[in-house]
Amino acid sequence: MKKIVLILLLAFSIQNFGYEKLSIIERFTNASCPPCASINNDWYNSLVTNLIDSQNATHIIYNVWWPGSSDPMFLFNQDENVAITNYYNVNAVPTIVVNGSICTTAETAVQNAVDNGNSQYTPFLVKIVPIYYSSNRINVSVKIIRDASDTSTPENLRLKLALTEKLVIFDSPPGSNGENQFSSVCRKLLPDEQGTSFETPAAGDSIEINLEFYPNEEFISTVDVNKLRAVAFIQNQSSKEIYQSIMEDVVYVKQLEAIFAINEHVGISPFTVKFYDQSTSTDSTQIITWEWDFNNDGIIDSEEQEPTWTFEDEGEYVVSLTVKDGIETYKKVKNSFVNVVGNAAKTLVVNGINYSDYQNEMKEFYDNSVCFAGNEVDIWDLYGDQTFNYSSNAIVKRTHLYNQYIPSDVLNLYEKVIWIEDHHLGGTLTEMGDQIIDYINQGGNFLLTTSHSADFFNENLMNYCGVSRFSPNSTVNGISAIDPNLFDQTVSSVNTLIQFARLNDSSSAVPIFTRIGSESWIAGFTFHKGDGAGGFIYLGGSPQLFDVTSTTQNYNYIIENWLRFDPVVNINDNNNHKLTSNFRLDQNYPNPFNPNTIISYTIPQIGDLSEINVKLKIYDVLGKQVKVLVNQVKKPGNYEVDFNATNLTSGVYYYQLSAGEYLQTKKMILLK
Repeated sequence: MKKIVLILLLAFSIQNFGYEKLSIIERFTNASCPPCASINNDWYNSLVTNLIDSQNATHIIYNVWWPGSSDPMFLFNQDENVAITNYYNVNAVPTIVVNGSICTTAETAVQNAVDNGNSQYTPFLVKIVPIYYSSNRINVSVKIIRDASDTSTPENLRLKLALTEKLVIFDSPPGSNGENQFSSVCRKLLPDEQGTSFETPAAGDSIEINLEFYPNEEFISTVDVNKLRAVAFIQNQSSKEIYQSIMEDVVYVKQLEAIFAINEHVGISPFTVKFYDQSTSTDSTQIITWEWDFNNDGIIDSEEQEPTWTFEDEGEYVVSLTVKDGIETYKKVKNSFVNVVGNAAKTLVVNGINYSDYQNEMKEFYDNSVCFAGNEVDIWDLYGDQTFNYSSNAIVKRTHLYNQYIPSDVLNLYEKVIWIEDHHLGGTLTEMGDQIIDYINQGGNFLLTTSHSADFFNENLMNYCGVSRFSPNSTVNGISAIDPNLFDQTVSSVNTLIQFARLNDSSSAVPIFTRIGSESWIAGFTFHKGDGAGGFIYLGGSPQLFDVTSTTQNYNYIIENWLRFDPVVNINDNNNHKLTSNFRLDQNYPNPFNPNTIISYTIPQIGDLSEINVKLKIYDVLGKQVKVLVNQVKKPGNYEVDFNATNLTSGVYYYQLSAGEYLQTKKMILLK
């Protein structure tokens, strides 16, 4: 009997270990949603107010873009509102989510979901200290403590943190539902809607995470920072289960503090960075010294207030600033603040697929080298560190896990860029339209494959390619290949969202995929502007949702034939690149020819250089290399090469001579 009692006592004690869970309510609404206003007045506002006041729940409201697209709270924080709406698959308002699960829109259902959540076991306790400094910096210190008795194995956890404005009041209703007061409005997610991944602390241990936010002028002028509240919660990114939440008011503080910023955090060597001091002092003191350490070696590198520093070696740099006001000293250390990157491959694959949404599909896509076409590649993940193991594929040489878009100097390290998108942070790629055009015009080759295509073409890129418009989102079973070298593509699981393109009459883009049954709607095209520019390939649809076999075959052909490692530079007679005096490439003779022609060139004496490596190559009109005539070391002199084109079809071809910095291309015509 004593043994049975002991077992029951142990079981009871284990069930009661852990911390009290605080449920979180996340609500989706719109200022022009009549049902939203109706439940607010009937029961929602009073229920949530009581739950918050009694410390039984935390609360965040996200604004969506329907039924009124001009909702100012949606527009203010558009990208993050869209991302969270898609994350929870919200397609109607009002929608109420309690502890990560969509709840019936009824008072008793919400109350019961909160009560059930609060009664559940949770192994985590979260503490936060949110501070708004006089420098306009917002800092939230987070401590996550794990129960000493916990034996669970939580995975894929993220710390999510929202800055909400407790009450937003408009002079008149901003939408059509008559409301002009709104509570718990999400103004910013830190660092973004993906949250912060962290290593789960051991049982009985804890970790600390520090999140910073520097509001811009729009934020400061729109948001009442005195009404800000921080809401933090731990969530399983895959299952959406929420383990714990906490909510605290943001407190204003004025003190001695070292604060600094830079415009660009990632660049190539030599990377010159201008540092901007934003430090603050107390009301009665002022800062008298600034001490900068740019490489974490404990040595003061600069005592200027706003120095400029050049980072020569690749790597992640820890930067610190120590300020003194004659009474106190404050030191601020920022880890991985400056990142100097290089390339280990000639091709860059940019991933815009969310691993938490498409774990199996993303693994199959990259593990099977779907978009690599046998080439060694570097990877840049737009989501940062998603815990996806790219290095398991030996063809991946280097990974850049930075949650930001790519600076132009980094992009220009690569001869090919393969950009794989699935509507990452909807619409922000339009800001890169001019950067993409500039990259292509410099000879780079760019492949963009994405769903929601209209969001990723700005007006300039559309005009550049001759795209007149895109269709609305279409749910389809696949797309039709119209190029004989390509295969039809069917979707593998969920039908992919595609926005088809319509080309204008003057467009020189060549369609390669169309909508099934409608050849006027284009699902993919190639585009080459000439005059030294590289190639641009557009493919519509979520790439990871197409059949892997046909997609791999298509990428292999497209990348090897239409995205060139050795691009033809200046494919007309009058343009030269890096010409050196006394080098000469003559026009072939005869021209037109069939099937033989003579190509003559001259290699001059260059200083004491007695020989130089010479390449003479033939390309077709698409830039595909068809023949290497010369690839060897040559001494100064005059040379002739007899080119036989028996195995080629009639058409325009280009021959290109390169030797050292000399590079020139000329056109010839084969007529059979």
